[in-house]
Amino acid sequence: MQPGQYYRLVVIFKNTGPTAWIPEYYKLQVKLFDVNSNSVWSKEEYRLEKSIEPGSIFTYEVKISAPKIEGIYAFKAQMLKNDYPFGEIYRPKFIAIFY
Repeated sequence: MQPGQYYRLVVIFKNTGPTAWIPEYYKLQVKLFDVNSNSVWSKEEYRLEKSIEPGSIFTYEVKISAPKIEGIYAFKAQMLKNDYPFGEIYRPKFIAIFY
């Protein structure tokens, strides 16, 4: 990735629980952080556009801005219910920023 550029990333989750995820209570949180200092570079939250029924898979496309400083960063995604994390954390994806 190039520093300061915008990129689109795709996140895929599956509702493995017994209840539907409804937009009023559920959202997706994505973070980009420096793996050396563990400082958060970017944190965004996205409300669901529709209900996700049990057993359903949903795909979300998010737009991130690459940090302006070279380095290795991790991208993580987590579902939130009423602003509290729940379920499994999306496995971090490591992103290299270079000129």
